[in-house]
Amino acid sequence: MPSILSGLFKQAVDPDAAREPLEDFTTEAVAGAIRREPALLLAALAAAGAFNPDSVDGRAVAVITQYPMAPPGDSIRPDLVLSWSAPFPGRELWIEVKVGAPLSGASRPVEPDDPAGLRLPTTSLNQLTRYAMAQGWAKSLDGVPRDLVLLAPADLRADGCLAAELEARSLPMPGFLSWRSLAMHIGQSVDAGVLWQELAAFLKEKHVVDDLAFPITSREAVSLPDAFRLFRKTRQLCELINAEGLRRHPGIPGGWWPRQSLPREVSDSFTKRGRIGISLTGGTRIKFFCGLDSEDDGETKFVVMMRADPKYGALRAGAHKLAQDAGLASAGWVLAYEGRTLLAVRAHPSAFPTAEAAVEWIMGRCDDLERAGLFEFQRRAVAGADDAQARDAVEDED
Repeated sequence: MPSILSGLFKQAVDPDAAREPLEDFTTEAVAGAIRREPALLLAALAAAGAFNPDSVDGRAVAVITQYPMAPPGDSIRPDLVLSWSAPFPGRELWIEVKVGAPLSGASRPVEPDDPAGLRLPTTSLNQLTRYAMAQGWAKSLDGVPRDLVLLAPADLRADGCLAAELEARSLPMPGFLSWRSLAMHIGQSVDAGVLWQELAAFLKEKHVVDDLAFPITSREAVSLPDAFRLFRKTRQLCELINAEGLRRHPGIPGGWWPRQSLPREVSDSFTKRGRIGISLTGGTRIKFFCGLDSEDDGETKFVVMMRADPKYGALRAGAHKLAQDAGLASAGWVLAYEGRTLLAVRAHPSAFPTAEAAVEWIMGRCDDLERAGLFEFQRRAVAGADDAQARDAVEDED
């Protein structure tokens, strides 16, 4: 089930905007979670060595987003400012939030005789350098010490001339907290509230949290032999499915894979999408898949499903109508009302003692789709057709 934040984000997107406001939206979501439970972020920062919260632990914090400032020769707007004003002394933490975009100024050309950019205007320097300089200016006004942290999918501090710029100006390197570390901390915390949990789910849904980033967990390391065996077993099973599909359902849209091409298709489904199986589209807007796939709870099952881009709403409505008219629910089919999946049926691998039993189950589910007219519906959902044409295809079936 998508997170609450995912639904809010879809409503917040302006279709006429020049860019998707994911970064600004995520910043506001983080700010909301901090206001309710600041201790969780402080603990995550401390665990990453990005910020020492000892002097502010337990103190009330004000959280400000997109705070405009005008230090000499510059104009900046830190994404997040955390301010502890009482009791004395005060303290601030500035957090620069990145979800995909680079730091401004990180790609400036390196001048061999001026790598630190001492002759450049402040606005041409790395974004983090500008913020660090602004913090020194702000402290000269009020005496409040300030820290700077980068919150991003990957450590961008090595980009460009940041180290040279900071060293030449006797400024410290900002701290760094990855989104993945924050998400893992949320998952491991028994005190994480609903909003933090929803934020972690949202970050994964929007691919801000990269499951491929280091470190490699103990679970991932010990599962390598199992993953290898599972892949080889399922690849052999796919060869049997493909051969039986050619015999029993030769007219499936796109056709089954040629034997010499099948190993690459199965490998690609695993390395690119985390599934092991066979995908068929035949140039239509609907994709048929059969094989192994993981559910949201992480459990892997055999699955037969049809998928499509959610923006083609008539395809979902048409597929659901055909499935309901054919009574597919009695065969275990479940209709999906959001995401890319239109309908799917799943079974636990332990239910099949032999490969032949698994193949027969999958072919039986293909029989269901054929009987319901869904393969024909897929065939007529031609890429390039609009939703009105897709509706016509269903109405003609009636």
